[in-house]
Amino acid sequence: HMMSTQDPMDIEESKDGEGPANDSPVANSSMIYSHNNLTDVPPDVPQSNEFLGKNIFVRECYPVYYDSVMQRLQTRKYVTVTGAPGIGKSIFYLYFFQQYRQKNPNKRVLTASFSKERKVMEVKEWYSLKETEERDASLPHFIHHEKIIPFQVSELYLYDGPPDMVPMGKTRMVAFLSPNSGWFETMRKGQHHVRIYMPLWTPPELKEAVCVLGLDRELSPEQLLGRIELFGGTARYTLTIDNYFLREGKEAIDAALDKIESLDYVSRCFEGKVDLENVVHRLMHYVRDDADWTDKKLKPASKMVASMIHNKLTQSLDSERQKLMLWLDGAGKAGPL
Repeated sequence: HMMSTQDPMDIEESKDGEGPANDSPVANSSMIYSHNNLTDVPPDVPQSNEFLGKNIFVRECYPVYYDSVMQRLQTRKYVTVTGAPGIGKSIFYLYFFQQYRQKNPNKRVLTASFSKERKVMEVKEWYSLKETEERDASLPHFIHHEKIIPFQVSELYLYDGPPDMVPMGKTRMVAFLSPNSGWFETMRKGQHHVRIYMPLWTPPELKEAVCVLGLDRELSPEQLLGRIELFGGTARYTLTIDNYFLREGKEAIDAALDKIESLDYVSRCFEGKVDLENVVHRLMHYVRDDADWTDKKLKPASKMVASMIHNKLTQSLDSERQKLMLWLDGAGKAGPL
């Protein structure tokens, strides 16, 4: 299954002549950007979970999503970039930050990180690249605001993690986060807000990332395949070389499976109506609708996880059936009163 890298919003708009024509940089982003697979991790940017790598693998969808978000910000004030946990939304946030500064060298940008509980962790306002060039090289490139979000200090605020509120005034905001019911509920009725889902990784993409990031010395093709079969199209556990972290990922799946007791529970998993963080996000993935990036479906993370859910459900049903048989058997022996 080839991943579509063109924003359907562009395709729709170019049909009726109101949006980018086919020769525009937005419509043909994937052709215009040479796929320079690696970029450095920008230092000191607030993150909800610190990324410890030195390089970012630039997925083909990144430049297209950057353009799509910037285009949506022309008509909306707030954009949430979301998708399956472990897909690399925080990595895309770092890439987005870099791109925005390079393409807008005269503009400042504010970055902030938030915890899963929607508490602000750290806030930094970055001088524009032009200001940075003019300042003494020994001075910091940012103003540290500790845990206070200042009012309207730049046109754009970038948030990693689920925020507690939107910025006021004319400021626009992009938030990068895993689906969070509190944040989604906050933004549910906001006409100024749009949510877009990022695509899952494809196996060829994951294989390419292993080579480009130099992980092939520690991660064999067989190991990678085994991880893809279990974790599906995400990068967090699939590309790790930390065995302790990998074990944690497997244990998280087992712990989530233990909570499955009935068909009704599984049905509510598919609807995202049970514990998001400890069950849904460990067993299911948000699969982006290629025709409409604002829409998605919840599906089991992989065929192996689907099989595990099936086996767990069968065990639970067998156990229930045995209880029922014993009960019916006992009731039969009691005979009529």
